[in-house]
Amino acid sequence: MISMKQLQQETKHVGKEDNQVGRSMEELQQEKKPVGKDVDPASGVSQHAISIATHDEDDRVKWEEWLNAIRSRADEQKITDQPQHRDLPKIPTVPNKLRDKMGFTSYYEPSVVSIGPYHHKNLNCKIREMEAVKERAVILFFNLNEGKRITLDGELITDFAKKIKEFRNWYEKDSTKEMNEMEFIKMMLLDGCFIIMFIHCIIFSTMEKLGMTKDTVKSVQQDILILENQLRFQVLEKLYDEKGFNKIYVKFILTLYIAYCTKGIGPSFQPLDSFLVFEFYPNPLHLLDLQRKQWIGKSRSNLNKKRNCWFKSRKKEENISLVRSVKELTAGPTEISLRPSIFGRLSDIHFSCFLYGRLTLPPLIFNDLTKTFFINAIAQEACTENEFEFSSYVKFLDLLIDNVDDVKVMQSAGILKNIQGNEDQLANFINKIGAAVEPQPDDYKDVKWEMGNYIASKWRPRLKAWLNEVIHDYLRSPWTIIAFLAGIFLLFLTAVQTYFAAFPHPGNGN
Repeated sequence: MISMKQLQQETKHVGKEDNQVGRSMEELQQEKKPVGKDVDPASGVSQHAISIATHDEDDRVKWEEWLNAIRSRADEQKITDQPQHRDLPKIPTVPNKLRDKMGFTSYYEPSVVSIGPYHHKNLNCKIREMEAVKERAVILFFNLNEGKRITLDGELITDFAKKIKEFRNWYEKDSTKEMNEMEFIKMMLLDGCFIIMFIHCIIFSTMEKLGMTKDTVKSVQQDILILENQLRFQVLEKLYDEKGFNKIYVKFILTLYIAYCTKGIGPSFQPLDSFLVFEFYPNPLHLLDLQRKQWIGKSRSNLNKKRNCWFKSRKKEENISLVRSVKELTAGPTEISLRPSIFGRLSDIHFSCFLYGRLTLPPLIFNDLTKTFFINAIAQEACTENEFEFSSYVKFLDLLIDNVDDVKVMQSAGILKNIQGNEDQLANFINKIGAAVEPQPDDYKDVKWEMGNYIASKWRPRLKAWLNEVIHDYLRSPWTIIAFLAGIFLLFLTAVQTYFAAFPHPGNGN
């Protein structure tokens, strides 16, 4: 038997072991707990865990800031890429890219007269000599309507100076920064009076008043159509808008001058009445822009018009690609004829067809003046946002003319008249400027589509062959024509008799 003493000793021993086990469990738990300085006393969360979470949050914020910065730069780039009309000059300089493509440097720079600030400091001796002619033009201008004007000359110039101060912004900023206000006004006055009196003397054949030779007159005609040699049209308006000057008269001579240049010609290349051919377009930018608009015409009849061709097709792009040079179009199975338009507007270009196709084009005289206008009109549209009508015409003309043979076909049709150079030079010129034109919305895509439909038609050649056979067999002589018509008449009478036999009239007594 175990004594009470031994039992008490064993109980004490077991208690000690339990205490040791308890202490060991507490120690183990304490070891698992983080050290006091790494624990947040409020939450009891590890500082290490807090550090990791904070680091992830910082990274997220940084990545979002980086992405937002990219978005911001993209938005700024979109705004930059859009044309800023307020900053763009209305009379720009020719882009270097276009200069390199064209290669016609002489058509971008004046040879005898400088208009506006871009070539004002030109050291060309001929250009400096023309400054004396400009002064002579000022005297002639102020002598117009002499004795009828109420406004004194000094008052007219003062009013003119007040109205053109803001015109400086129409040019590149660097071109006028070295000019003070007085120099700019003098330049505008001299150039404006010169243009008005030069055109006046051209129209009324009084060039001796300006003391200019024929060669100089020819060069000036080219120079005043150069893009960098333009004067804002409002400068001319401010000059003749003063009391005592006839505004309608000046508009008349400007419109007549454009008709005199390379337009206002009929199929026989004879001048037409300018008022029948042209209207004065409101708010032209300058003389080059006025002539460009006169060429294009007000009504763009080739756009959004009803189809005037009976042939349909599903794929527009393939049909447009079928259009070839005029030599191919006018020969072979297509048999498309060319016809000059009456008024010579680019908007009058159209294609009509049934069994035979007919392409109507404006008649065109080609000389150095025409080339200058073509090159600078293309340059003007290249510097604008929504102007592409003339460039589309050049592309269309380039499509029709591949070589000298095409030029000869268009000449024989009364479409082209080449005054200077040979046909090969003209074909090369058109091909070169056509290749330099940047791809733009096509103003003549509907005309090309209709021509492509006509060429792609499968039943048209069969119908034409059948008609040709009928003509050859039954209409080759007067006797066969009479017999053919008699046969048709007998068939008609037989059809009438058959009808009345099948449907007798109730009043015939049957």
